[in-house]
Amino acid sequence: MSRKLPQHSNLVTNYLNNHLPKNWTLKDIHLLSEKKTYDLLKKSKIFLAFSNLEGLPLPPAEAALAKNYVVGYSGEGGNEYWNKPIFTRVNSGEIITFVNKVKEKIKFLNSKRKFPNYQYTQIKKKFSKETEKKNILKFLKFI
Repeated sequence: MSRKLPQHSNLVTNYLNNHLPKNWTLKDIHLLSEKKTYDLLKKSKIFLAFSNLEGLPLPPAEAALAKNYVVGYSGEGGNEYWNKPIFTRVNSGEIITFVNKVKEKIKFLNSKRKFPNYQYTQIKKKFSKETEKKNILKFLKFI
């Protein structure tokens, strides 16, 4: 998502472009329709997160729900769900660390490892309609 912190995104992607395996490419989801974004996330394996001080950054969670590993910034609001092995945290501005973490994740994926379904199930439950309804009802009891 290059629209969030475009300078960081440009630095990371420019460096990565020169170090990707031949069968890997980077795709920007900025300005894509919801359907095209969804289709691309379903095909991709890694989502680069450039969240910046957000209450609850949803694109990384949505990417994880599409079975992508997420590498990058939690936006601080994502700390409640930003757990390994699906999520790899990088401190904001640590460009070389970001690049190295993506390269490590590519190597991990190229070793034919399976996506961690136990954590996927937890994320799916956390962001389900049922959980949202419970949280809204809980909130309404307090007002």
